[in-house]
Amino acid sequence: MANIRRIISFDKLDTEVLNAVNEKYPNGWRNHVKKIDKGDGSFFHAITIDYGDFSYLVKVNVKIDTLSDLEKEEKKLNFEEAPEKEVEVEFNDEENYED
Repeated sequence: MANIRRIISFDKLDTEVLNAVNEKYPNGWRNHVKKIDKGDGSFFHAITIDYGDFSYLVKVNVKIDTLSDLEKEEKKLNFEEAPEKEVEVEFNDEENYED
């Protein structure tokens, strides 16, 4: 007998299925998310889990990074441009410098 397929939101999972998700993805499911096209041009992101007689497609929220690579690097370094400072330098012409 084939599993019954269900689509469900992550926040509506019961405790038993949530425990099965945590068991299947002990290091998190971030790298296991699939993009599911709905046919009308829209889509959602989901992970899969089999539990009992059911095969779940679990909808998950995904934050899509829209920053450019340069913006990511600047944010990572917490880069802020330092204000320019005027520095006063004194030269003494009477000193002898040797090479």
